[in-house]
Amino acid sequence: MIDTAILVGYVRDSLGSRGFSVQLLDKPLLLWIFESLKTVTNRFLVIVPYEGYAKSIVRSGITLPDDVDYTILINTYIFFGKPNPLSGIYTALTSSTSNKVFIVTPNYPLVKSSTVMRLLRLVEDCDAAIIKLPNGVVEPLLGIYNASIDRILENALECGVRDFSKLLNVLKVKIVPSEKISDKPELEFKCIRSFSDIFNVGRMIALESVRV
Repeated sequence: MIDTAILVGYVRDSLGSRGFSVQLLDKPLLLWIFESLKTVTNRFLVIVPYEGYAKSIVRSGITLPDDVDYTILINTYIFFGKPNPLSGIYTALTSSTSNKVFIVTPNYPLVKSSTVMRLLRLVEDCDAAIIKLPNGVVEPLLGIYNASIDRILENALECGVRDFSKLLNVLKVKIVPSEKISDKPELEFKCIRSFSDIFNVGRMIALESVRV
């Protein structure tokens, strides 16, 4: 079992500040992640950049599963007054009680527990294992990190580093092609950034259901 950190408000999209509560078919994006990963997660950490996001989640009325342990945390490292994804990852690692943390955002609601377990096996001999999306983009907000690298991230933030790619020559990072750990990477790792994405992904899920 690992901790799962859901970084809310760290990806630029057109869904608005409450994008986490946008409905994909019958449930909010945030709830998809909780329900999918609760069997492999010891504790969920919902990391938000500002207090306003925390209040929005509470006020959203999203009903989480009764058997889920979660905590909402506000970014602990402000970079020139503005949180960034790297500081969100740092907050997750320093707040976790687990040795390893899976990082994800509500924009990737279809990640499966089996995929996380496959990724977990790959991170044993490195600092992090992050996914390369079907389009070739390496996504640092979709991977497993060893909590022991928190000091390295802290030093990087203090030196003004904001882009995770700048750490690839410092950390031992395993880049994992999505097709290596997923049977349907085009669907599972589809990044939802707009309402048209919501529609298209919903249609893809419906088509998969018909095929099954």
